[in-house]
Amino acid sequence: MKPDHSFQPQPATNEQHRNYAQQIKLWALATFNLSEDSVVMVQELRCADEGCPDVMTLIAFWLPPTDLRQEYRIFKPFRQIKEVDVREAKNSMLNNLINRELRLEHEKKKK
Repeated sequence: MKPDHSFQPQPATNEQHRNYAQQIKLWALATFNLSEDSVVMVQELRCADEGCPDVMTLIAFWLPPTDLRQEYRIFKPFRQIKEVDVREAKNSMLNNLINRELRLEHEKKKK
């Protein structure tokens, strides 16, 4: 029987996990042009549902003055996220909003 040499990532320690979360929060502050005192939540979530990634990262924050909640999902664990992933999450969400507005306008014209 051959030995299994496949890569098995080691779980992060609590300190490493906090460091990853803090770095992601800093990238979110910069990417979304938020002030340093903005409330930004970064969570790593596990999902057992079919079709759902095993682990994903949720970035959420509230925009003043209305406290409108913004939420972004990155389908990677903390330790795999890079700054470009946060920027891509923002761009993806903006594209979805633009497409939604275009569809709504198109539907209005049809009526």
